[in-house]
Amino acid sequence: MANKDQERAYAQKAAELLPQNWEIIDIPEPPDFEIKYNGNTFGLEIRQVFNRENNICDEPDEDKQKTNICDDEIGTGSPTKYREVLNSRKINRLAKLYYQSNGKPIRAVFHGNLLEANMREVLDYLLKLPSTYPTPPEFHTVSNLTVHIIPLPNDGKSSGYPHWQYVDDRVGWVGQVSPEILQNAIDRKAQKLDSYKKKYNIIDLLLVADHRFNSGKLDINESTDFELNNPGFRNIYFLSFPDSIKQIA
Repeated sequence: MANKDQERAYAQKAAELLPQNWEIIDIPEPPDFEIKYNGNTFGLEIRQVFNRENNICDEPDEDKQKTNICDDEIGTGSPTKYREVLNSRKINRLAKLYYQSNGKPIRAVFHGNLLEANMREVLDYLLKLPSTYPTPPEFHTVSNLTVHIIPLPNDGKSSGYPHWQYVDDRVGWVGQVSPEILQNAIDRKAQKLDSYKKKYNIIDLLLVADHRFNSGKLDINESTDFELNNPGFRNIYFLSFPDSIKQIA
């Protein structure tokens, strides 16, 4: 599930691409935002769509229960997105332990087998590196991982996991979104449409495929017209973030 800052970024990009000069207002959810535009006010609900969506969260799985990632968004659920969330949490946890252990500020990009059992070995290895700024970037291999280390200035601003990434989740081909994925996303939001309309007579739905991650590498041809069932949203948009937007219903 996207956080509020990311949802705002999606809304801002949609407004830019339409193009419409939306005033995007934070409100108690649901829906995600209040939008003022051209003298009108409406609610905007946002939902990410992922490739290979199925019912993975209906299946028994120890890791899923332990990490509690089968929420409204991932629970549809895409195996690709599921793996991305697990990997992101591993990287964030590793970065947190690194800085709690007084590790020097670095940007770390990981490629390879990111295993829970090897986290301590990777942490110990990173802590022993003489990553003093400024020094040239270096590649290291540890526990079946290749790690690209870039030392950062020790200025109190560089420490933190936003500088750490797992690159395997970000490199892949963009495919075409299917009408089944779109309709599934619409149907899930339709279940909450009555609660949205208690606050706003007009609700727009923004479906987002985030191209920065493999799970969101989906697009739609400008000439493609799917016959989708719209349960009562005024407009339904498909945003291939950050490149293009298309009204699909």
